[in-house]
Amino acid sequence: MAIPGNLFRVWVETVRENPTQVITWSTNVSVWYVLCTDAGADPRDIAAAYAVHYELGGAAAYLAGGWRVSRFGGKNVAAGGADVIQINPSLPGSGPTAALPPQCAVLVLGRTFNVRRQTRKWVPLGHTGWLEGESGYVDSTNLARNDWWKGFLTSKAGAGFTIEPVVWDPATETLSDIEEVVIMKSFRTIRRRSLANAETFI
Repeated sequence: MAIPGNLFRVWVETVRENPTQVITWSTNVSVWYVLCTDAGADPRDIAAAYAVHYELGGAAAYLAGGWRVSRFGGKNVAAGGADVIQINPSLPGSGPTAALPPQCAVLVLGRTFNVRRQTRKWVPLGHTGWLEGESGYVDSTNLARNDWWKGFLTSKAGAGFTIEPVVWDPATETLSDIEEVVIMKSFRTIRRRSLANAETFI
């Protein structure tokens, strides 16, 4: 299968810092493959839709204090070449101060009708309000927040275009539509992340 001309690979980098941006506690990068209705769109504009999604969560106090979107970008997969990148000089956002450990995340699954074809999004920057009190599992009682978590794998609108997340396998050039989005009840560890403070203590 040929690479669709409107397939983009985009990403958003988030960090968690102290209010003066002197200390960075963690850095996370999330990556999406999406189809865009405008094959000529700027990948930065597409990635910005997910950067805004993070910011909406921050405004709703879904994220721990000190979070911010630091960079975003991407490229048209068929066109190839280097990613275009947008630096975001925003200040750390507010939110609850009781943060979850930096590697702790809510796992959102995008399932397809094809066997062994799925995509995963690890949503970081959480706080203790994400915890179900007695069990320590992901709290499922906040329906608006559940929709926000699922929103990391749902369609988005940009300036004159819409984007749809998909599952793309570069090895076989196979594209699968996401048919169902679910949130896993157990917290997961982000597979690849940067922990700014890797020191040990006694």
